Parts: sequence; structure tokens; C-alpha cells
Amino acid sequence: MTDLQALFTQYIEGNAKEQERAAKQIAQTNGAQAFLMEKLSGAQARAALALLGRAARRESVRWALMDKTQEIVPLLASEDAKTRKNAAIVLGQIGQRAVVPALCGALSKETQQFVRPSLILALGQLGGTEAQQAVKALPLPEGTDKNTLAERDAIQKALSRLAPQKSGTFTGFAAPRPVWLMPVNGLIGSLLAEARAKHIEVKQKGSVVEAVTRSLPSLYALRGFYEALLPFAVGVKAEPEALAEAVEAGGLYALLCQMHDGSVAFPTRLEVRGPGIDRAAFASKFFARVNGAHFVNSPSSYDIELRCWIKNGQATLSVRLHTFQDPRFAYRLESVPASMHPAVAAALLYDHRRYMKQTHTVLDPFCGAGTLLIERKKLMGAKAFTGLDISPKAFSIARANCHEAGLHAKVFNRDCRGFHSDFGYDEILCNLPFGHRVGSHEQNERLYDDILQQWPKILRPGGFVLAVTNDKQLFSALATRHGWKIASQMAFSAGGLSPTAFLLQR
Repeated sequence: MTDLQALFTQYIEGNAKEQERAAKQIAQTNGAQAFLMEKLSGAQARAALALLGRAARRESVRWALMDKTQEIVPLLASEDAKTRKNAAIVLGQIGQRAVVPALCGALSKETQQFVRPSLILALGQLGGTEAQQAVKALPLPEGTDKNTLAERDAIQKALSRLAPQKSGTFTGFAAPRPVWLMPVNGLIGSLLAEARAKHIEVKQKGSVVEAVTRSLPSLYALRGFYEALLPFAVGVKAEPEALAEAVEAGGLYALLCQMHDGSVAFPTRLEVRGPGIDRAAFASKFFARVNGAHFVNSPSSYDIELRCWIKNGQATLSVRLHTFQDPRFAYRLESVPASMHPAVAAALLYDHRRYMKQTHTVLDPFCGAGTLLIERKKLMGAKAFTGLDISPKAFSIARANCHEAGLHAKVFNRDCRGFHSDFGYDEILCNLPFGHRVGSHEQNERLYDDILQQWPKILRPGGFVLAVTNDKQLFSALATRHGWKIASQMAFSAGGLSPTAFLLQR
């Protein structure tokens, strides 16, 4: 039985690591809320509320606390400011709208700036007319200090939840404009070749592929890129104030309104990438300077994403439109850990298309979510498709995704090392376990050795293997040992790793 008192004492008296460990254990202990509620009447109320906030992330705890809110409400008037802050957080999490008047009253009296954001966010979580009116009545505070920015941010987030802004429907570009297609790093040549084949005019511009078009949907005939971005500002001083000035002076809001029907305000997320950047502070300062009636800071639910890359003190700003849905990978109902991104699969397959034929039979012995099989079918048809995966969950997901994609594939829940075929396969396509999220180097050594010995038994004469792995030295050495010809190696970057695609022939 968990000793809650000992853990509670450790949380209060321990070092940072001990506190975190104790808080995690308490939050995961069934019935811990009853123990913590007993602590609210004493000097340890602040700590008890902080732990209740952790525990209330679980739905069962929130339900158990539904009839306990009136025991927490008085703590909104505690002499201890952090206790008031923690009480507001817990009340917001519980979701009992009956406490809204108490929160409104507490907000009207609260003079400690660091407490006010928690009260405002709690009202945003609870909702209702009274909460909406209370938050709407708050002026956006001016200033750039930490507490002022936090309150401003809380107001904008609460308003976004209380009265979600509608950006309208994407209607298209009024005139041709540049669009950046973000390729798979190392596979940009594949994207350029695909564009030429589909008669889409593009050019390489540094690490991106640029198209100038009036039709954004037309670019999604290409499959080998991650996403499409609209470049907006280049060479801006890498400061949030300068970036906000570029957005306002450059007329970004007017441009977005031209692309949408019924635009009023745009729920917006700012993504900042660069060394040594405090992303949260940067975003807070940015939204403090832009027009809040045009861009509503909404980091978890947004229609517009501003991408800011910072290098050598200079910022590049582009826009991702979430009002236009990427139609290419709608078949991907679910994925599995270490799944290959469909754009990566599409680019790899396109680059090796000369080895493929519509008369071929195709096998993926590690099919995961079924991505390689589906993208192979979309590239060009084949006589038959087969997928194997040892994981029951992956098997179920692959079947569902294949069905959604209209691919009639035979998918089996089994270990590929025990698989035999009477007719054989012309193509073996697979994303091997890397030994990072799935498997280990030691497991890979045994697995790779087994499959490289087995594949010649099921590969037809003239067939090939296209295998992706990050354990490339091991795979290369074992392939050579077992008599495979490594026809090509293609290195690329994906998911923070640098795998290699090996083309093997006998």
C-alpha cells in the first residue's frame, strides 16, 4: 500500500528530483485526492493544492472532486498568494461551473499579478456567459514584463476558448504567389523530379522547393514533401518586437483576409526555431505587440501557424495555413511508434521507381501502419500487396489504413522470420527497426542476420529489396556477408535521425 504521508512529506521537504518523484507517485495513486483534501485546512494547503492539480489531470480524480469544490473555494481568499493561485488551477481543472461567481469575485480583488493568469485561465476552462463577460471586460495590459505578458496571454487564451474565433473558409489566392514546399532532407532531388514529371513548375531555393502558383491545391499532386508554407518576411531582426512590426507593416492580416471567406480573427500559433531561444517568452512578447483583434494567441487550437526560423540574428517568417487541409495522407487514420512519415515513403519510392513494375508482387515484412504499401500503390499499381507485422496493434492499424486508402492488401499478424511464400515476391520494401524507439542494436544484429538469410528464399529472380535502417553499418556488413549486392545507398534525415535506404539485389 502506498504511504501517502511519507510521499507528501518528501514532496514538501525533498530536493527537486525527490519532489517530482513524489508528486508523480501521488498523482498516480487511486484515492489520493481524499488524503490531499484533508490537508486543505492546515498550513500545508498550498502543497496539497499543487498535488491535487497534478492528480486532477486524470478524469477519475476530476469526477471524485466534483462535489468538493466548496471546500476549495475559500482558499481563493487565502493570505498566501500561491495558495490562491493553486486553488484557481484546481477549480478550473475540476470543471464545475458553479464556482464561476467565486472565481470572478476573486479576480476582481486579486492584486498579485502572478496569481491573476490562473484565475483567468480557470474561467476560460469553465465557460458560460458569466465567465465570458468577466474575461471580455478585462483590458489587455500594456507592458513587456513577465507578469504582464502572462496576464495578456491568459486573457487571449481564455477568450479563444470562451468564444472561439472563426477564420472562415480558405478560398484561394487572389494572385500567383510563392509557396515553399518543405522536402525530406536528403531527398530534395526526388521532389524536383516528381514535379517535372507532373509538369509543375518549381525551383530549388536553398533547402526548400519553391513554386509560384495561384492554386495551392494543385501542389498537392506532389507527394514527396512534408508541408507547404507561404514565405512572408526574410532578414527580419531576430527579436519578437521586430517580427511583430514586420507582420503589421507587411499587411499579413489583409493578405490572410484575401484568402478566406468571412475572416474576423485568426487563432494563431507562433513556432520559433533557433539556438538558445526561450520560445514561450518570445511568443508572449510577439503577441503583446501584434493586433489582438487580428491574431489570437491560441497555441493548442489554431488555424494559422507562423513559422519563425532564427539564424545569425536574422529571422525568416513563413505561414502554414491549417484552414486548408492536406488531402494526400487522409488514409492515415492512425500510426504506430517509429512509423515512417508518408512524405518520406513517397519520396523514397519515387526515387527508386525505375526498379518497380505494375506486374510485380510487393511485400512489406515490417509493415507497421501500412504506409510503404499504400504509397507504393499510389505511385503505381502492382499485381499483389502483402504486409506482415509481429505487433497485433500494428496489424490492426495497417488493415484499417489500407482499407481507408482503397488498397486490397493481404495483411498478417506474424513474425516475418517464419514467413514462407509459394509464389515469391518481386519487391521487398521495409522500414526496419532502428534500435531507437523500437528494438536495440543487439536485437537488430540477430534480426538483420535472420532476414538477410531468409529473403533470398522468397525473392523472385530479378527482384530487389529496399530497406531503411539507421543501424546502417551493421546492415551493410551483414548484407555483404550474406552475398547481397548493395546496388545503392541513399542517406536522408527524418525524425531527428539520419537513416539510409539500401537497395539490395542478388
